[in-house]
This record gives sequence, structure tokens and C-alpha cells, in this order.
Amino acid sequence: MQFNRKIQTSGFQKSTVVVANYRKQLLSVTVWGGLLLGLGLCPGFSSALHAQNSGDTAKDRAAVAAARLDSIQNRVRELLKSNTDQDRLEVRKTAYQLAGSHDEKQMAYSAYFLKSLGQESSSDSLTAEIKKQFPKGFTVLNDRAQAIYQATDPAEQEAMYNQLLADIPMKKDAAGKLLDEGDNIVYDYICNSIAGNYIKNGDYEKGIAFASKIVTKFWKGEGYGGAAANLVREGQLERAKALYQQAISVSEVFYNQHPTKGPEAFAAVGYPGYLEGYAAILLKEENYKEALPILEKSFAARKEHSPGSYLTYMQALSKTGHDQKAFEVGDEALKNGAGSDELKEALKSLYVKVKGGQASDFDAYLKTAMEQLHAKYLEELPKTMLDLPATDFSIQDLDGKTVNLADYKGKTVILDFWATWCGPCKRSFPAMQMAVNKYKNNPDVAFLFIDTWEKSQDADQQVRKFITDNHYDFRVLLDRKPADPKENMVVDKYGISGIPTKFVIDPAGKIRFRLTGFGGGNDAAVQELSAMIELAQKG
Repeated sequence: MQFNRKIQTSGFQKSTVVVANYRKQLLSVTVWGGLLLGLGLCPGFSSALHAQNSGDTAKDRAAVAAARLDSIQNRVRELLKSNTDQDRLEVRKTAYQLAGSHDEKQMAYSAYFLKSLGQESSSDSLTAEIKKQFPKGFTVLNDRAQAIYQATDPAEQEAMYNQLLADIPMKKDAAGKLLDEGDNIVYDYICNSIAGNYIKNGDYEKGIAFASKIVTKFWKGEGYGGAAANLVREGQLERAKALYQQAISVSEVFYNQHPTKGPEAFAAVGYPGYLEGYAAILLKEENYKEALPILEKSFAARKEHSPGSYLTYMQALSKTGHDQKAFEVGDEALKNGAGSDELKEALKSLYVKVKGGQASDFDAYLKTAMEQLHAKYLEELPKTMLDLPATDFSIQDLDGKTVNLADYKGKTVILDFWATWCGPCKRSFPAMQMAVNKYKNNPDVAFLFIDTWEKSQDADQQVRKFITDNHYDFRVLLDRKPADPKENMVVDKYGISGIPTKFVIDPAGKIRFRLTGFGGGNDAAVQELSAMIELAQKG
């Protein structure tokens, strides 16, 4: 399946966003650096805030403190979502308590709470106080990191990075060894950025040197793999192969541990991708024999496969004389909805070879595969149906017209929350355009694309340009911060913590399905969404 259906509201789970979500968790305490998770308050917050640290060691005490803040985090979103005067008062009281804690993390949470309540000046003043009290803390560190990211010249970035190291040194243990469990992850992100820019500027050795500076164990694979991908784009295949081999080596250790959560799982999830990246270079070099076993290992390591993964594996099989196996892989891709146009063309050639039929017979075969995929979703989806009231909203579209969800009562409505900076959102749009085209003559189905969480001052213009440049026929609504601080953005009203997130609302105004993320298979996405619409219309 290509969308991730979740009964509980949560962030997207596909591998492309597991990386992003874990990065957020590591840097979860600075809203001004753009790195803060949504926060929440817990019931009985006063006792939680003043609870004694019961652990016997510094590590135990840190764990207790983290658990307490997690509890606060899990509640505040609910209070801000309900947004009653009483709940806002509770948030404000907690913010004031946290502000006086003399603890940077708690004060940072306080600043975020105040900002969420519309008290911008109080939040800014507290942020300034945090920087004053903690000149070498994570708030200042992330501000400095953001400035380095924004610099485009790698030499300038390097100079800024060296000054940062002098001002706020990386964390070390008692023996003087650099901590490698995540404490220095911000420095690793900076090195990753500098490495990428040096490679893009043609200084490949400098880029490789900075990729090699990464110290966090579970991030090393990403550092090597990211630099390798940049080297491939620059045509530096031999250098890229060496880095992919390093990425494979460090990530394989984590993969073999079969982790299910935490930093180990983050490290493991990159392993099959690094294998594919290395094999793709071998395919470019027409070294199909060496590429095939690597792709077999990568294919076995993935639970779900993208259209690109299927196609690469098919090509290696076909080039080494395994046409029957290549056809079977393509057939599996098609039946799983991962059939890109390029894959379908390759499969069509194999169909003629393996089946001994005519190319014209392939269309019937393709139609049957899509019908089977649709039937599979119709069978599976009823078990995941929701029955929740859809919250009404009133916001403007790109043309300045006010749109109310209530106006669509009696129709099946698909809400798609997205942003111009969101890669998975944009990758899902060709499939969404296919779905829009399928229902364009059906007056009982409506698609609303809600642009949210934009970061730039000219966001509306950027949205318009993106939609126009890509020729999307979408009704785009603009979810912006309301002037009234008591009002919530639509994205908050729907309890969304990650995008893309889609909702299918039935004619009676009930949420029947929630979808998160995007796996890259257009056929699966369209068939899955079509089945959801069909089921929602039945009520």
C-alpha cells in the first residue's frame, strides 16, 4: 500500500520520513530554529512540574526529566486544540512555571507555549533570556547552526563552523572522547551540509573529508550515503562507490540487530537504500553481474518496495539472463501498485518474451491487475474505517475566496494537508492529479489541498508558482495563522503532527479514513483512494 493508514493520529511512517521525524525528535526543543516538535501538557501538570527526580544517577535523573516533559508534550497539543479559555489559562500557568525553572529545556518549552498562545513579545523576551543564561546551550547552538545552513559558500560555512567549535565545543565524556550517541548530532548536520556544498562546488575531497567528520554512530551511514548521492550527481562514481561501501558497512551492523525503534532503527532503515545506491552505480557501469547479488540483498532487506527499487532489480535480472524472474518481480510490482510508466514499459517487453503473446495483450493484462488491486483494497479497507466528526473550518483559497467545509455537506471530500517544502507531499501529487482527473466529472466528490506550515514570508506566491509550474488542477486552500490568537490553524484542529496527511470525509461529514505519508506508487495510491471514496460514499 502506498499511503499509510493510521487509526491513531500520528506522524507519517514511511522510510523517507522516518529520517525526518527522528531528526525532529533529536532536536525537539527549539521552535526558533525550526526544530521543535509539537508540545503538550499532562493532567495534573503542577505535580508533574515539581516532581522529584527519583533516579540515583545523572542518567536516571535525565530519563525522569525527559519522561516528565514527554508527559507535558502529550497534553499541550490537546489543550491548544480545544482552545477554551480554561485550557488556554492552564497552558499559560504552566508556561509561567516553566519560565522560572532556570532549566533551558523547560524554559524553551515555555517560550513555545507563549508563542502558541499568541504572546509573541513574551516568547521573544524569554528566548533572549534563555540565550543570556545559557550562552553555550542548545538554543544558541541551533541558532548558530541555522546561520551556517543558510550560507551558500562552503568555505564560509567551514569558517563559521570552526568558530562555532571554538565557542561551543562538542560534548565529550570524562575521558575526553567525543560523545557519539546523539549528543553532538547538530554538529553532524552541519558537517553534512558543508560536505554537500563542497561536492556541489567541485571540491570533492573536502566534501568527503567533512562527511567523514560525523561522530554520531547511527548518523554515520546517512552522512556517507548523502555525500555519495551528491557525488553520483556530479559524475564522481568511483568516489561515490567508496562512500556507499562505508555507509553499507556502518548501517549493516544496526540492520543485523533487527531494531524496531530508537536511533538503531533509524540507522538500520538506510541500509537497503545504500545497497541500492551502490548497485545503481554498477548498473551505470554495465556491471550487471556484480550488481545483481547486491540488489537481491537490498530487495530482501525491504518490507515494501518503491517503483524504482522494483525497476532496478528487474533491469539487473533481465541483463543477466533471468527474464522469467524479472517478469515475476515486475508482476509483483504491478499487483502492489508500484508500476511506474517506465516499469510498465519494461514489463511489457518482458511480457512478450516470457508469455510469448502480443504487445496488444498487455493492455488487458494491465487492466486486470488494476481491477485486482482495487478489489484488494475494497476487501482490506473496511477494517480501518473511522467514524469521527470532521471539524468545520473557514479559510481562503488561492483566489481569495472563502471556503467552508460545511458547504460540501452531501459530498465525499478529500482533504490533503501539504507544504511546498515537503518532499513526500510533492511526490504524491502526480498520483493525486490522477485521482482528481478520475473524479473531475463526478459532482459528488471534491478534493481540497490545504497548504499549511509554510515558513517563508511570500508563501502564498510560492504556492501559486509551484501549482502553476507543475500544471496541477488543484483547489488549493491556504492554512495560515489566524489573526485571533484564540483561533487555531486547520492543521491543528485536525490534530496533525506530520505531512502529507489526507482525510476522506463522507457525505454526512464523518471522517472515514486518514492517510499519512507516501510510498511512491501512483497506481496503488489512486486505487487505494478510489476504494476509500467508494466505501465512504456507502457510509
